[in-house]
Amino acid sequence: MSKRTWLIALAALMALAVGLRLWGTILAPVMRHPDEIFMVVFPLEFFSGDLNPHRFYYPTLHFYLLGLVYGVCFVLQNIFGAGWSRVEFAAYYIFWDPDALLVWARRLAWPLLRARWLLSGYWRGACTVPV
Repeated sequence: MSKRTWLIALAALMALAVGLRLWGTILAPVMRHPDEIFMVVFPLEFFSGDLNPHRFYYPTLHFYLLGLVYGVCFVLQNIFGAGWSRVEFAAYYIFWDPDALLVWARRLAWPLLRARWLLSGYWRGACTVPV
């Protein structure tokens, strides 16, 4: 197999992988893991004004970042005419349409996981290199 054929095959495989990843997060019907609903409900509880998550068996930094993302969604919806209060926004996305915010939670989880993976590899490497 020539180098050019190998590169074309590799590029096709990578394009297929990216396509499947995007199809699974954007176009496919939302299929939830049982714990994913907590990534919508717990950050929306910050809209009550109490910034204590009260649950520490999940990473709280993720909740705070999701609360920030959901706050941006709230502000953008008010700018473009939804006119909801914080309570109406939280109630709508908790009871009627959590899947809309679940997409944002999934999109935030991937960069966080990637950063954690890179940092853990960096620290492992830094700890094993003699000084």
